[in-house]
Amino acid sequence: MGALVSAGIPVLTVSGESLDAVLYGIREVAKRLGSAEAGQRLAEDLSRRRSAVRRRIAGRPRPNAIVLVWPEPPQAAGGGTFLSDVLDEAGAANLVASRPGWPVLSSEYLATAPVEVLVLPDAPETRRAFDRARSSGALSRGAAARARVVWLPESPLTRPAPRVFDELEALARALHPEAEP
Repeated sequence: MGALVSAGIPVLTVSGESLDAVLYGIREVAKRLGSAEAGQRLAEDLSRRRSAVRRRIAGRPRPNAIVLVWPEPPQAAGGGTFLSDVLDEAGAANLVASRPGWPVLSSEYLATAPVEVLVLPDAPETRRAFDRARSSGALSRGAAARARVVWLPESPLTRPAPRVFDELEALARALHPEAEP
């Protein structure tokens, strides 16, 4: 980034640590591009969709869940991440919310933790690694092996951008199908 600034190229960095930060980043990028109104409209639309999910799942049981971003070694979305927000707002309890950032989890933890749902990113480039972990690796024993698996498209799930709100809605539907209008 320093080289870009030195070359006189405008640089804007935005945080992706939470869903609120994603919305803020949308507004800031749009403002820098001279499209502040469009950015505001998009952020408001995403906020409305987020609120609708919150209303639909309010009062529902919250299954214990983990979002894994990589299977070997298992790396999860811990506290202070936008994916922890996605889990929480979709109606799940993030089992690793007390671990900040992107912690690596042991096979022993995954075998014994009270995990009910594993949220896994699905992409042709990563599916084989996750399938291997589920058949003979860290996800093949104990609680992790018995957990319900929810596959969501990798690209929109793992990037703090507008499409992550699509995944918030999809995860809420998967966790709470009875809550759909």
